Amino acid sequence: MAKEYFNSIEELPIWNWWKIAETGNLIYLHKDSDYKENDYSIVKIWDALQDEYLNEFGITEDFREMLSLKKKWIIKKSEYLLTGDRFILNDIDRIESEIDSSTSNISMVKKDDTVIMLEEKLSFPLDPKKMSVKKYYSYINYYSKK
Repeated sequence: MAKEYFNSIEELPIWNWWKIAETGNLIYLHKDSDYKENDYSIVKIWDALQDEYLNEFGITEDFREMLSLKKKWIIKKSEYLLTGDRFILNDIDRIESEIDSSTSNISMVKKDDTVIMLEEKLSFPLDPKKMSVKKYYSYINYYSKK
């Protein structure tokens, strides 16, 4: 039996996207829902899907700020490891505190609540197992701008 995968965010159901994000298990890229074996050769497909998502929807400002903080942390940690200067630990602690506070300030909206909000706006039911990643985030972006 030939293995078939979702190769685009235009066809990958948002439910599968969420399951991969929650579990880290790429079996949700398989079109055959009965397929249970891990297939590590599909990591490239997952990477391509994430690139496609970023090309289509970009990176949020909050995510960009988080990346900047983590970059500062890596630089300071490397500096400390190279020099052994214990004063750098103060900078590392400060940056870790900023990272912790920014992650705790992120409002986590439940997926079900978002689907319900979209259903309310669109006036018809949505099936996350059939709606594509691209369609879902296109709706989210559209209504976020309004």
